[in-house]
Amino acid sequence: SVSAMSPWTQTESSKDAMFTIDGTAGTSASNTVSTAIQGVTLNLSAAAIGVPAGTLQTLTVAQDTTSASTAINNFVNLYNTLVATYNQVAGFDSSKAKGAQGAPLLGNAMFNTIKSTLASIVSGGVKNGSSNISLGAIGITLNKDGTLTADSTKINNELTSNPEGVATLFNSTTGVAAKMTKSLNGFMGERGLIANNQDPLNADLKGISTQQDTLASYTAQLTHQYQAQFTALNTVMATMNKNSQYLTQLFGGANSDGAIAKNKGG
Repeated sequence: SVSAMSPWTQTESSKDAMFTIDGTAGTSASNTVSTAIQGVTLNLSAAAIGVPAGTLQTLTVAQDTTSASTAINNFVNLYNTLVATYNQVAGFDSSKAKGAQGAPLLGNAMFNTIKSTLASIVSGGVKNGSSNISLGAIGITLNKDGTLTADSTKINNELTSNPEGVATLFNSTTGVAAKMTKSLNGFMGERGLIANNQDPLNADLKGISTQQDTLASYTAQLTHQYQAQFTALNTVMATMNKNSQYLTQLFGGANSDGAIAKNKGG
């Protein structure tokens, strides 16, 4: 109690909160209890106590599948982006006009190998004990065009009813994503399939560049040569024109007598 004339005095000491979980009693210095059930925080409020006091309350603990579901859907979207990129550079689209249906690298052996390898990983699944678990088993369908379609409802159901199977399918060593990562790293490595295909192409491009330089030099040389010949021909033509005029003056032409004829006649 507190008054204006006397100091504060404690009339009743505070007590720990008392609770019972499934028949097991416990106490807490705070109404927020995070040590009674691992991973669960209990807030002991008046509403939790119930009316009348001591009324049993039911606590339901459910697995949060949101983050796992989001990660799986991101995997599907990224794989579909990869398929779309492949189609842009090496696919075939019959809906386009003839001559433009095939992408620039259609039929390229390297791209065919990458596509078939990734498709095999996606459709093959992962060993789970004595059996296999596949993407299809958890609601991810492989379509005819190579893309994936995710059934969010089925994925969430599997995450709740079969979390171990989903974890096996996406584990960090032999899971679907891990296999794809390993393959892609191999394709894109220093001595991988892509590098082995790029090196000859780069060599060809360098050779073409050298040929272009040589052709440009040869073109310049021919141009200089032809200009010199043209200039010389102009000089010859001018000289011949002067000679023709001189000879006409000397010997005459079709319409006049030349200087020699006139002198002879005189």
